[in-house]
Amino acid sequence: AFLAGGYQEAAGAHALLESLGGKVGAWIELDGVGVPERWPWSLNVHLEGGGKLVRFPSSVHQELRRVGLVVKDETEITAPHSGGRLAAARGIPSLVVRTRPGDEAADLDTPPAIERQRLSPELMVLLTKVLAGTVVNLAGAP
Repeated sequence: AFLAGGYQEAAGAHALLESLGGKVGAWIELDGVGVPERWPWSLNVHLEGGGKLVRFPSSVHQELRRVGLVVKDETEITAPHSGGRLAAARGIPSLVVRTRPGDEAADLDTPPAIERQRLSPELMVLLTKVLAGTVVNLAGAP
């Protein structure tokens, strides 16, 4: 699902969870993944919430390493606008994938033209591959 309203107290995530009646098997959220950290950390990917999960993050780690990205684990979901926090509070296994922890306030003030220049389509393609592989693994494919 594509969600909006992250900076409006995760309005999109609230609406999705309500419409599904909480019947969600897992929550994987990509948050702020278009702009990598500055070199030399540009291949880092932060996994928030993975410290509380057993099988779930291993498939994500495996997929991230497969495409050449470096995993940095964070036990808690820190993004204040994340739907992952809402899902985790409902007992849903949740993981938020981020390329730059923090900086939410700075992102709000960045002009769209500047933000487009900082985007990394290559990183977004790699993360799309990771997400697809992770979903297939979680669904029980061999």
